[in-house]
Amino acid sequence: MAQAPAQLRIETPPDEALTKLLRDRKVTPRHVFDATGERGLHDKDPWEFMKAVTGAYFSTYNFTDLIARWNPERISSEHRATVESLLKLRWTLRHYTKSRKPEYRRIVPAFDVVRRGNSLESAATAGEGSTHPFDWAALGNVKFTFFLLAVNGIPAYGNLVGHSQKLGDVYPYYAEWPMGSADFHDCWMSLDLKDLVNHEYPPEMNTVYLKPPYPACRGTGKEIVTAMALYLAENKLPANATAQQVIEKINRLEPGCFWEVKNAHSPVVDAWRPTETGT
Repeated sequence: MAQAPAQLRIETPPDEALTKLLRDRKVTPRHVFDATGERGLHDKDPWEFMKAVTGAYFSTYNFTDLIARWNPERISSEHRATVESLLKLRWTLRHYTKSRKPEYRRIVPAFDVVRRGNSLESAATAGEGSTHPFDWAALGNVKFTFFLLAVNGIPAYGNLVGHSQKLGDVYPYYAEWPMGSADFHDCWMSLDLKDLVNHEYPPEMNTVYLKPPYPACRGTGKEIVTAMALYLAENKLPANATAQQVIEKINRLEPGCFWEVKNAHSPVVDAWRPTETGT
C-alpha cells in the first residue's frame, strides 16, 4: 500500500506520547478523553479535534485533509439528468437508537456523553454515545453525531446489523430530518471507516480510505445527498430508479460496509418513531 502523499504529511512536531497511547490496543475512551484534555483539545470544534487525533494516530497525515468539500461542478453533463431525477425522491437523514424508550430530545456526540461524566456503556444502554473505541483512538470523530440516509422511508444500513437481524431488532426507534434541515449545515459522508482500516498494516500505511473508491464529502445535508446521487449515477443507476433500487444500490456500492453521515452539530428531535416492521 502506498505511503501518504507528500502534501498530506504532518508538518508539526509529533506528539510521540499521544501516538503511543492511541495505538495501545487496550486504550479506552476515558484514556483518550483525559489525554486530549491535557493537550487542550476539549474545546476544539469537531473538525479540529478529529484532525489532532488522526494526525497523532496515523502520524503522517490526518483525515480532514482528505475530505473534499462538495462542488456542484463535479456533476458532468453526462450524469446531470440522473442526479436531478434521483433528487426528486424523498431523501431524509435518520438517527437510530438502541433505547427501548428514548426520551432525550437532542442527539449528542459521544464526546459530550463522556464529558458530562457518563460511561459509554451506560450511555449506550440509554441510546446515546454509541461509538466504537476505534472511533476515539484512531478516527477522532467522536464530536460528531451519526446518521443514515433514507429514501422514501427506506433506510440504507448495509451491514450495520448482523445478517440474521432486522434493523428494528437492534435499533427500535429513530428520529428523522429532511435533507434540507438547518440542523445539517456542516456534515460529511463516508463509509463506516473502522471497517476499512487494515489493522495488519502499520497505522501510517493506511492512507487511502477517504479517497476513491471510498469518497468522503463535506457539505450541507442537501449537498451530501447530491454527492450520493452523483456517486450512484456514476455507478450506472438509471434515472428512473425506484427508492428500493436506490437503497439496494447504496448497500451494494461497498459490500460489507455501510454509509453514514457525520454531523458537526446536535440536532433537536421532534419525535421518536418506531422502526418499521420488517426493516
